[in-house]
Amino acid sequence: MASYRLFIKPSAAKELEALPKKDRQRAVARIRLLATEPRPPGCEKLSGDDRLRIRQGNYRVVYAVDDAGREVVIVKVGHRRQLNSSQEKKMKMRYDTEDLALAEIAQWIGGRRGQDAAHSCTLSKLRNQILRKVPGTREKANGHEKMPYLGYRHDLVDVAYIYIQAGGLVVDVRRSRRSIAPAIQQRGVHIRTKDNYQERAGGWTTGIRLPHNATGEQIGAVAGLIAAALTS
Repeated sequence: MASYRLFIKPSAAKELEALPKKDRQRAVARIRLLATEPRPPGCEKLSGDDRLRIRQGNYRVVYAVDDAGREVVIVKVGHRRQLNSSQEKKMKMRYDTEDLALAEIAQWIGGRRGQDAAHSCTLSKLRNQILRKVPGTREKANGHEKMPYLGYRHDLVDVAYIYIQAGGLVVDVRRSRRSIAPAIQQRGVHIRTKDNYQERAGGWTTGIRLPHNATGEQIGAVAGLIAAALTS
């Protein structure tokens, strides 16, 4: 592949220089690779933006690609939490939340749904089981005022969403209903299919209902479904 020219904005250069020495060296090495592969595996397109983001440890590099001019422009370098709180605030989306405590995510969501998240024993146990069953799972949080959710992805593809509502949780998972419905319904887990994008796309089971005080057996069954989706 023909190489791209690398440019770095002065503000991004200052941010890069401010990183600890070892982290800076790793980030520089990762940036240099963009000259031959501007869209490497694992890069993410920022929602509502033409820019891309790559991960390097706890740090993120945000950049733009000009294919016509064969240029890559580094626009921002920073710690993941810093970028999450600043760039993603407008769209109420926060990425890489798997290392955060649920209380911190709930506080970020705010309002009544944030309180529901903070006090949901089901959400706490379900989330812990998912992250424990599949190490390396990536989680994101959406802070929509009426229906916030936690999302889980595998190989850059979302495979499950946990929606937080006043009466409990609603789970959508990338597993066919025919294969999973009998097993979870035997445990008293109810399914009320939703008319949403996942349902219309096919291959998803939508509307899995869990109360905020679900039994351990019910939580384990749903956690198992999400873990299977993450590893399939």
